[in-house]
Amino acid sequence: MANVNDNSRRPVVWWITGRPSAGKTFTGDYLEASCGFTHVEGDWRMVSPAHKQITGGLVRSFYEFWFKDRTAPEELWQPYYGEVCAEAIEALERDSRKPVVVTLALYRKKVREYGINSRDEPPSASSCWTYLTMRQFDESCLSLRSTWR
Repeated sequence: MANVNDNSRRPVVWWITGRPSAGKTFTGDYLEASCGFTHVEGDWRMVSPAHKQITGGLVRSFYEFWFKDRTAPEELWQPYYGEVCAEAIEALERDSRKPVVVTLALYRKKVREYGINSRDEPPSASSCWTYLTMRQFDESCLSLRSTWR
């Protein structure tokens, strides 16, 4: 792993996306605990009463549009993902030498493009945003992971 305190590097944000139970949060927790990343858990808003309104729009996007292979109106999902982007940028601004890993369910290319194109750069430097998608699921990993938490 590269030295996270190397000042010559641009700020880095890794987005780890995938289906529920694919291991996104576990991977983010590992990168934070073992490799010096700042972990932004993007899915926590789904269970937060304070985020009920933006979560409702996102849930509508999934059930009324995306799961039916239709395009969801941006005003339904942008508030949710906009907050996730803002949290990642805040993490970079706190310490631009530390890479940030964001873990959340992102199903649509348009949403990934929104995350890349609509964010404001932190004042320190332009950042490099990398997306990784977890597709495979091994049930034995889930049971092992559950015992570690």
